[in-house]
Amino acid sequence: MQRTRGMTARRRALLRVLVPTLALLLAMTGSVVALNATVYGAGGFVRAYLDALGRGSVDEALGTAGVDLPEGDRALLTAAAVTGPQDVRITADEALDDGGHRVTAEYDLEGEPGSSTFVLERDGSRFGVFAEWRFAQSPVATLAVQVLGDYRFQAGGIATGDPAAIGQLQPYLTLVPSAYELYHRTTYLAAGEQWAHVLEPGTEVAAVIEPKPTEHFLGEVQGQVDEHLDTCAEQTVLFPTGCPFGTAIDDRVLDLPAWSIDAHPRITLERAEVPGVWRVPATAAKARIQARVQSIFDGGIRDLDEERPFTVAYDVTIRADDSLLISALY
Repeated sequence: MQRTRGMTARRRALLRVLVPTLALLLAMTGSVVALNATVYGAGGFVRAYLDALGRGSVDEALGTAGVDLPEGDRALLTAAAVTGPQDVRITADEALDDGGHRVTAEYDLEGEPGSSTFVLERDGSRFGVFAEWRFAQSPVATLAVQVLGDYRFQAGGIATGDPAAIGQLQPYLTLVPSAYELYHRTTYLAAGEQWAHVLEPGTEVAAVIEPKPTEHFLGEVQGQVDEHLDTCAEQTVLFPTGCPFGTAIDDRVLDLPAWSIDAHPRITLERAEVPGVWRVPATAAKARIQARVQSIFDGGIRDLDEERPFTVAYDVTIRADDSLLISALY
């Protein structure tokens, strides 16, 4: 009887030790499972990447496991250029047969709703307990920008552009998801802001920027054309050299003819066929010639005062130093 009582007491003592220990182990196991499903889960991995991108921590996002950059222009991979996602929600986390996960996130990107899907794979474990992940497909895409009539553009707070790609699509590497505020603002050209959204890995998004001549550009060309025509009018010949106007007179000119410009051409500009060249299309103008002439038929002398309509056209090239080269097409 005493032996039975002694065994019962030992069992009770052992249970008093084992029960809390088992409870602790179960709690720890539950915590590991919960952490692997959230913080250390595939969805948690994606959220951490998106949060870094949303904070503008581009270097941190680039350092995420599986973010591998191919060869390409990295000018837009800066905090000054990129706008990242906000209000991130993980809406799907699907386990794949190979042990990877497919994670879908929804978010707000510059005021617009968006979603992206990422494929992940296991990348070992931390402390032998917590799962680690990496992107199986790098969350990198391409934004191809074409600037009509130029090559320069701005993205957020940076200016970039490849002179060798003038008028062509210029590809830039981007992280997914990203939004870019694109515009053009140079001495002679301007294009308002537009947003380009890059949402899915491995895709290419095209954006076309169409700058227009500024009032300054029009005024500069107008001034140079007016000055050239006024200089032409200073030549006291019937056909001023290098000028778009002149006239033949059947009568004998008794003194030097005098030219003046009655109406200067009103300058407009449009893109030419050659990238980087702007054209002044055929535009009407008027010159006036005055001279004292004698008729070859009856010898009568009279004062000639006549208007001579003419047209001008020019190609205007914006040089690298922002000076203008105006070439006459007459």
